[in-house]
Amino acid sequence: MPTICFIIKVIINFYKHKTKESKLNEKLHDRQIVLPSDCMQKIFKYTIQISNKKNLFKLLLVNKYWCENVIPILWNNPFRDLFPPSILRHTPSRDPRICYNLLRTYISCLDNDEYYLLFSKLNPSLHPFDMEIPNSFKTLYNYPNYLKELSYSDLENTIYTSFMINLKNSNNSNSKNSNFQQEKYQAFSIASALCKLFLQNSTQLKFLLFNSSSTCNDSIMDIPNIKRYNNITIKPVLSNITKFQFKDIKIRSNNILTLLNSISIYSTKINHLDFKIDSKDYNNDLIQSISNIITSQKQLFEFNISNLKDNFSDSILSSLFSHHKSTLFSLKLQNIHFTKLSLSILPNLINLKNLYLFNCNGFNNMDITNDFRNFNLRRLQIFSENDNDVETRNLLLQLLKQSGSSLIQLGIDLVCNKENIDIILNYCPNIIVLFIMNNDLMEWREKFNTHSKKVFIKNLNIKRIITTKSTTSKPSNNNNNRYCKEF
Repeated sequence: MPTICFIIKVIINFYKHKTKESKLNEKLHDRQIVLPSDCMQKIFKYTIQISNKKNLFKLLLVNKYWCENVIPILWNNPFRDLFPPSILRHTPSRDPRICYNLLRTYISCLDNDEYYLLFSKLNPSLHPFDMEIPNSFKTLYNYPNYLKELSYSDLENTIYTSFMINLKNSNNSNSKNSNFQQEKYQAFSIASALCKLFLQNSTQLKFLLFNSSSTCNDSIMDIPNIKRYNNITIKPVLSNITKFQFKDIKIRSNNILTLLNSISIYSTKINHLDFKIDSKDYNNDLIQSISNIITSQKQLFEFNISNLKDNFSDSILSSLFSHHKSTLFSLKLQNIHFTKLSLSILPNLINLKNLYLFNCNGFNNMDITNDFRNFNLRRLQIFSENDNDVETRNLLLQLLKQSGSSLIQLGIDLVCNKENIDIILNYCPNIIVLFIMNNDLMEWREKFNTHSKKVFIKNLNIKRIITTKSTTSKPSNNNNNRYCKEF
């Protein structure tokens, strides 16, 4: 009897153990191994680097958790890969259907008021337009919230590609003009609605770029009127901006001043500012708005501006010196007229590492008080539209003599002639990259080869100047690319 009891006890314990083990295995089988979201997104970003972004779409269908980690990557800048590189503003997309689907999704994220307002403007039954907007439907995610970079030119390009690519060309010139005006009105209506959507919902937005690559100002729309927006709702978005750019867009109204004033009030974290505006569009109000943006930032690292005439450079450089002399890392000036005041400020920006001067003038105001010995530049580029620019050449030589020992990269053109090569070799012993645009290639190469023991140049790039500009034409604000190309 004791033996039987013992056997039964062993059997019961055995089955109990098996049952527990089976249940444990079932729990482990049902439990999924889940990595933190940060790890998942790093893996997905690495997937993009080694393959194609399109592969991420397959991962959306794995499960909900994967989908939630892929969506932010796909929608942080969905406009980026839609268009091939081009100098033209309205360049057809590689796949216009993708542009349409992208706009359809964003339009569906509009609230009811904005949606029906846009619908009332574009509904073909109410207006003789060739554009139709999609029927509203509720999206699964708040896609604008994931946007980190907004380029207005990319948005506009997406709109034109989506809705205008199939417009029928008419032989009637009046009809063509009518279609063009309708096209601009429709595109601007959609761009305004979506800009409002982004500036009120894209709380992760870092880069705000109002730019254009067009050479034809007639095709450029005005920027949206930010007065239509609720200041309470745009503040969280604008307060996170770290890069703001306004380039090559023709100013057609006061909308730009309204935008800049809002940036100066709500944006304080910008570290990269970039302005390129036609010299005719600058006025005291615009200069004051740009200065206000400069002064309102906590730390400004990079600043670029072009086409300042008269004494407008005084206000800009004074603001930079007063508020960012300890943080300004890179300064790029193109088509700038220097006055005695602005030129005296330049040597006091002693924390600069990168300095670019493209076709600037007014260096005849330089005197012996302009001391660049405290400069600690790493990269210097000086190009001039005038090959016989003595003023710019004197500035370059003074910079090289007083601060050339810290330079690692140098870019020049004929502003430094072959007689001054010895100055480069003697005063710039640490140059690694030297970029020269000069037609006299052989003489320069032989000169540097002769003095190779005096300077270590790892990358010597000497190019022939090629330009299509007439020698009799007046200098323009849009310089040849040889003056703007960075090495």
